[in-house]
Amino acid sequence: MTTYPDGYYDNWNAAKGYDRILFRSDRVLQTAELNEMQQAAQHRVRGLGDALFKDGAVLRDASLYVDAVTGQTKAAAGEIYAAGAVREVGEASFVLPLDRLVAVGIYLQEAVVTELEDPELFNPARDSRAVGQPGAARLKISVVWGYDQDGKPGDFFPVYRVDRGNLLSNDPPPTLDSVNVALARRDKATTGGTYITSGLTVAYQGAEGAEQVFTITEGAAHIDGFEVTRPTSLRIRFPADPDLQLVDVEPHTFTVATGGSQRIDLNHGPVAAIDTVRATVRIVDEVRTHGNFTNAIDPLANGSVVRVLAVNQGGTWNGTTYTGGTTYAAGTDYRLTGDAIDWSLSGAEPSPGSTYKVTYERLTTLPASAVDETGFTVSGAVQSTQVLVTYKWKLPRVDRVLLNRDGTATRVRGVAHPFTPGKPAVPPSTLLLATVYQTWTGAPTVQLDGDVVHAVPYAELQQMRQDISDLFFLVANDRLQNKAQARDPAAKRGVFVDPFLDGSMRDVGLSQNAAVVAGELTLPIVATVASATQNNDKKFTLTYTLEPVIEQKLRTTTMKINPYQAFEALPAQATLVIAVDQWTQTVVTDAHDDGTTAMFANRTVYDPGYHGSNLTYQVRKTETSIVSAGQRAAETLRPITVFFEVKGFGPGEQLSQLKFDGLTLAPAAA
Repeated sequence: MTTYPDGYYDNWNAAKGYDRILFRSDRVLQTAELNEMQQAAQHRVRGLGDALFKDGAVLRDASLYVDAVTGQTKAAAGEIYAAGAVREVGEASFVLPLDRLVAVGIYLQEAVVTELEDPELFNPARDSRAVGQPGAARLKISVVWGYDQDGKPGDFFPVYRVDRGNLLSNDPPPTLDSVNVALARRDKATTGGTYITSGLTVAYQGAEGAEQVFTITEGAAHIDGFEVTRPTSLRIRFPADPDLQLVDVEPHTFTVATGGSQRIDLNHGPVAAIDTVRATVRIVDEVRTHGNFTNAIDPLANGSVVRVLAVNQGGTWNGTTYTGGTTYAAGTDYRLTGDAIDWSLSGAEPSPGSTYKVTYERLTTLPASAVDETGFTVSGAVQSTQVLVTYKWKLPRVDRVLLNRDGTATRVRGVAHPFTPGKPAVPPSTLLLATVYQTWTGAPTVQLDGDVVHAVPYAELQQMRQDISDLFFLVANDRLQNKAQARDPAAKRGVFVDPFLDGSMRDVGLSQNAAVVAGELTLPIVATVASATQNNDKKFTLTYTLEPVIEQKLRTTTMKINPYQAFEALPAQATLVIAVDQWTQTVVTDAHDDGTTAMFANRTVYDPGYHGSNLTYQVRKTETSIVSAGQRAAETLRPITVFFEVKGFGPGEQLSQLKFDGLTLAPAAA
């Protein structure tokens, strides 16, 4: 806080809403009023400046260079907006810490300068009685480069952000906040607002300790409509933190000879850690001392005994059994009780206090050697027994690398799964740069997603438009060439070839009497359409005889509903048969191509290989595709015989005249 000299007064308070100072002729001018005028003017200017810029906005030059290895930093001179005014700052050099996120900016250091520090502040007016007298003091603001927590005095205004030696994004000068907000709103409404304009390619660089190192190239993008610029490439580190899954007692068979070494490949991988390896081992010739009394129980030296192979006194173990000495029988002489030899049975037993040998198998933990991502090597187990392994393995996962609006890169961890790991959702106000498929075996697979949200320049759009036009031209040209080749009479060396695709290659000057069907030339079939004749019941059906299927010969009595016939006589009814005529008219230029032949044609094939003459018939399936279709009114109707029936005349009514479409008809009695 600035310490002002004695006699300094300032009554400025923005909360009071004073807009002007009204001086009066009958009042004394106060120094506090002069100071208040300056504060009011600066307050207005700051309001306008804050509406256009934000504190720390670079208006000219003031670039920053950071050595990511040493932390040596060089800041150039320039102009930066801070505390309501444009501040000029000189160049500076300093060393930044590389173990954290650092904010680099400027410090505003205030100091009051009086005539004691600057003799030019004495009154220079020689004609005044106050010449040489001290006047008003000055408030000096010094602007210096620095970074947060470097111990420098003054108010700090951050300008750049440096993450472990990597310079993050900063808006290019000039930064007009109000204009940027309007542009961002329009950009988001028209394009979505989040896309890459150039660069920002993600690549995996390798592992360093327990971290994965990625690089993001320099470039620019829009996030939520706001431009984000990365002037330099960014080197980022993410911890290699795979999700682990525990596999408890996975069984494997020890197939080599007892006591040997075997490589075991686990079912899941890559392996993070082997917790325990349990296997059955063989203890040979363990010497035990029988108790001081008969039927004693002699404990074995090890626990978790699976079975006892043999108990012998005075013999030699040959790998499978004892030779010589006295071999005791299990179940008769002794039995295994817990982890001890129980001699309480009625059979033979060693003399009390004497020693004997026991060979048995027990379950124990064995060390794992030569451990890698897929398995390990174990030694000392019994052949054909199971090796039970408890271990942790790394689950596959899909991560995503994002860019925030402030230019920092972050990672979103996905949900790990043994078979189908899920992709995490992209948080709002972020730009998806890449999807990282973590298999934890070797380098991860980086899928660049920036191309999906990459802005396309207008020049490329115009080129794409031209390419599409060229493509349509090439397709059309190819179709014309294929059609021309199909219709080409192929007058090669004087030989005429007709592929029989249609009748387009016929000689129109000659009458044609053959048909082209499915690539073959065949004789035509001419068919005519005949309507069914009309029978006695005036129905268009074939001749038939009615046969009763269901009969009801019984009936109830009847009664007249209207015995007085109290209604008007029904008019006569005239019926046309048929009232609607439907037909198909085929325009045929020649008898060979009317389609009838293709409909009825069958091929008759002579097959001499089947006991003499055998005729087989091949039914041909014809598919018709409509190339073009049109519709127009029929010029004339076809002639057809129309039957009519008139009925419903009462007694005494005589038919005087019958007309149809203005023509007089001569009815015949039914």
